[in-house]
Amino acid sequence: MKLQRIRIGEKEVMPFTIPSGILMTDIRCAERMLRRIPEIGIWTTKSIGVNERIVPERDEVDNPIEGKEYGFRESVFAQVDENTFVNAVRLTNPGKDKMRENLLAANIPKDRVINASVFGGTVGEFVSVIKTLEDVVDCFEGNFSCPHSEKGGMAIGIDPKAVYEFTRACVSATRKPFIAKLSPNTNLIYECTKAAYEAGAFGVALIT
Repeated sequence: MKLQRIRIGEKEVMPFTIPSGILMTDIRCAERMLRRIPEIGIWTTKSIGVNERIVPERDEVDNPIEGKEYGFRESVFAQVDENTFVNAVRLTNPGKDKMRENLLAANIPKDRVINASVFGGTVGEFVSVIKTLEDVVDCFEGNFSCPHSEKGGMAIGIDPKAVYEFTRACVSATRKPFIAKLSPNTNLIYECTKAAYEAGAFGVALIT
């Protein structure tokens, strides 16, 4: 079967991406995979926030330092059943400004789409990340699904009104396509999907 390319913004690419997660946390992994596997037309980054969220040192796990934001220490990948794995990075990322620098320096093939996954606890935080990365990516994915966020994440993706509000703000903040990534942990997935499209979303991602 011949794969059909899809158009995202100004690019036509192969229709596969690796979801935002541990595999794409390091840009070097993305560079290598995109050069070696042409079927991956879209690079979805690990979710990016306003501020850096670091891996805690061992003594910081129980005694976090005020002013720092933390992800999880390794191991962040575990097998829970036969052929069933989970990961929990807890939104570890370099922050929007450093991520912009990393993207500018990255050796990503020009014929691939960079899909920036973004997160925040407020509309303003989402918009701030989007505006910072607007000219270095091809599209955005709003992380409305993460269960490891103290605020935002899944709390947005299970509430149709919040999905509409956040999606509308993000769509208005960019000229690039915006995808709403919704949570499966709700009985209102139809309503949330409908709200995303009514707010102007280019598409939805229905995976945590």
